[in-house]
Amino acid sequence: RASNYFAMLVYAVHQRKARWVTTGSSSCPICKRMDGKVVSAGKPFLQKNDQIKDGDLVFQSSYEKKHPPLHTGCDCVIIAD
Repeated sequence: RASNYFAMLVYAVHQRKARWVTTGSSSCPICKRMDGKVVSAGKPFLQKNDQIKDGDLVFQSSYEKKHPPLHTGCDCVIIAD
C-alpha cells in the first residue's frame, strides 16, 4: 500500500499519468476490470461510491481510490504512463 501511495505522489508532482496494473496470475475479476485503467496526474481511479461489477461480484468504493489496493489480498500496482 505504501509503495503505491508514494508512486502516486511522485507521478502527481511530475505531472505523469498513472496506469493500474494487475501483477498476479490469480488477480480477482474486479482487479482485472481495473487492469490498464489510466488517470491524469493526481486524479482518482475511482470516486466515492463508484461500483465495479463483474457478474455477481460488486465492489463499491467507500472513498476516492487514487492507488491500489482495492481490497485485502489485492496484488495491483500503479506505474507511470
